[in-house]
Amino acid sequence: MLLYYHWLLEEIGLIEYKFETNKIFFSSLTSMLEEQETQTDMDYFRLYALDEGYELNRQNYREESSKLFKDGMRSDRKMQRIVFINLPQLGELETSILLTRVNFIFFADMDSDPETGTLKKGIINFHIIPRGKYIYSPFQKRNIGSREIVNEITRVMKDKNDAYKGLPKKTIVDRIEFKGIWGFDKEKYDKFIKKENKKRRAAGNIRITHQIAYIIYKKMPQLKNWDFDMKERIDKRMYFTIQKFLKKAIKNKFLEDPKLEEKMERIYAEE
Repeated sequence: MLLYYHWLLEEIGLIEYKFETNKIFFSSLTSMLEEQETQTDMDYFRLYALDEGYELNRQNYREESSKLFKDGMRSDRKMQRIVFINLPQLGELETSILLTRVNFIFFADMDSDPETGTLKKGIINFHIIPRGKYIYSPFQKRNIGSREIVNEITRVMKDKNDAYKGLPKKTIVDRIEFKGIWGFDKEKYDKFIKKENKKRRAAGNIRITHQIAYIIYKKMPQLKNWDFDMKERIDKRMYFTIQKFLKKAIKNKFLEDPKLEEKMERIYAEE
């Protein structure tokens, strides 16, 4: 679909940029947002594919990258960006994104081949969340109301078990067969995505164990003994950042949970 979109937009003269793997495919939300930051004004109809969209999981709605993505969708409309999000399960996607921003849903309807023991891939149930009142469905040979589609998807998304079963048949607009065709150089993509995955694993917040937190709580010198120059703006910001962290994440943890402190004392008292 990406290759087809690119070909179509280029053919009718809306774009001139090349189909480059490292400019289109991303395995992390952060790297995709960084690439979008480099996009210049008047550079419309850019294609982006987030290869693993689990960072947009409904459980991660408070994560900074998720917030930035949702904020960016407003400017995406102005820049006419086209973003593909790949997910193992549609039910994992944050509902607000699904129901208010998604236009097309390509739902893989795979079957197994008992002779080879492999999956039959390529059959896609194509759903559209229309911006108008109706969308015509060649599959069902009728107009489907946008309210009916949204209501059905909302009903399914309420229960994760229902979401895993797929979207209802009565909202299918068409059924597509991709015939296993690759739209890009797979060998080049595999090399690129390995590098992207390494970058993604190295990114993110650093988490500390209770043992490390206990050592910091007991042994770290007071902040007044650190080398902060409070006359310097940068040092001052750094001081208040670490002060907030030590109080919220470390000190309060042990003050509010004396049993945790006792547990750590027993661990380090053992020979």
